[in-house]
Amino acid sequence: MIRPFAFVCGLLLAASSVKAAPAVASVNRVVISVSQLDQAASFYTALSFMPVGPDTTSGLVLGLGRETIVLVPSAGRPIPLDSRSNDRWFQHLAIVVSDIERAYAVVRQAGGRPISTGPQLLPAWNPNAGGIRAVYFRDPDDHPLELIQFPPGKGDPRWQDKDHLFLGIDHSAVAAGDTERSLAFYRDRLGCASPAPARIGGSSKSVCRQCPTPTFVSRLCVPKVAPASSCSTI
Repeated sequence: MIRPFAFVCGLLLAASSVKAAPAVASVNRVVISVSQLDQAASFYTALSFMPVGPDTTSGLVLGLGRETIVLVPSAGRPIPLDSRSNDRWFQHLAIVVSDIERAYAVVRQAGGRPISTGPQLLPAWNPNAGGIRAVYFRDPDDHPLELIQFPPGKGDPRWQDKDHLFLGIDHSAVAAGDTERSLAFYRDRLGCASPAPARIGGSSKSVCRQCPTPTFVSRLCVPKVAPASSCSTI
């Protein structure tokens, strides 16, 4: 099975029982397998990701805002050309921007390949998502990525920064074949904070109710180390 992204959480489960006390505090970083490190690094740095400290033994560490990714060279199989968003291996990162038109132009100039026809305005009938703008594209290794722009009053307050074009990573959506089984693992075993089901885009997803404003494609969430009342989505 192809796994284009892997979460490196820096965690250790305290016991083998599903009912054991959760040990996860937050998601540390997202690892991305790439075929050519230089090509991938050039693409992500064009999107304002910057080197964070020395390279790890396994790849290049890049940061954007408070979030971190690691580009890791891999000789694995490429993503199938007919890959779809309902395939079990599907994941994507949502990169927050202050001006989606300008940011998407940067993506295209850097070599990003479109998935969406262009930036879309999400409908007002969905109160969690109405007014959000989003566009999907692929990086040089065909990993799906998203640009997302939040209107005032939605998302983390830091996403209202107008001084920078690329701001950080809001979430990574993960395809799951069994919602209840996934919740039992991420919520009950790892300690995600009290998600509640929501009907979003015709499918059932879990939304973190600890967040001041739930992210529109949130499936699960984990409390950040600080402040304790906030959360990040995975």
